[in-house]
Amino acid sequence: VYYIVGGMSKISPYGHTMDVWRLRTETVSGSIKKGFTKVGPDTPRLIDYSPVPVSNPSGYPMPREGHTVVVIDKFIFMMGGRTFMDTHQKWDPTVSRYLSAPVSRDSRYFNDLWRFGLENKAWSRMRDLSETPFLHRARHSMSAYQQSFVIFGGFCDQRRPEHIAKRGGPNTDFVIFDDFFQFSLKTNKWSKLPSGP
Repeated sequence: VYYIVGGMSKISPYGHTMDVWRLRTETVSGSIKKGFTKVGPDTPRLIDYSPVPVSNPSGYPMPREGHTVVVIDKFIFMMGGRTFMDTHQKWDPTVSRYLSAPVSRDSRYFNDLWRFGLENKAWSRMRDLSETPFLHRARHSMSAYQQSFVIFGGFCDQRRPEHIAKRGGPNTDFVIFDDFFQFSLKTNKWSKLPSGP
């Protein structure tokens, strides 16, 4: 089973949603050829997909893209990402999308952490933004490891004031990160890991 959470969509007027979808797959037995691609014996094949109903529609995270998700036990954990928003947009949590297009395009980056219960079908925010030890980011990577997960890298708009202060000036449009952080589900705390070369 795979899950898709949010992202870009042609259905939403401005392209971002927070829908949760469940995909059922089966493993292909034996190698088969699909067009020009040879599919190996461990390739999953889609059987069907369906939306996952959410029991607390008013508790949704902001819609976004460039975020990451991992599944640990009976929870989906989602971190970061970005959205394009404007104060004139109307967000409808019952359908998890914007009902009107914005007047102007302004990107907003996140460093928030959310948990979605696969049994109770409810979203909950796990930590306050002020307690997260790293800057807002999108398009980072995240991997689950036992009762924790690790994030690496990503990027953010250099023009945001908090990044200009940290990086010494608006030399480029984006800040590219090369840092590692780990979140422990046992302690509910982030810790910085040593960066690579």
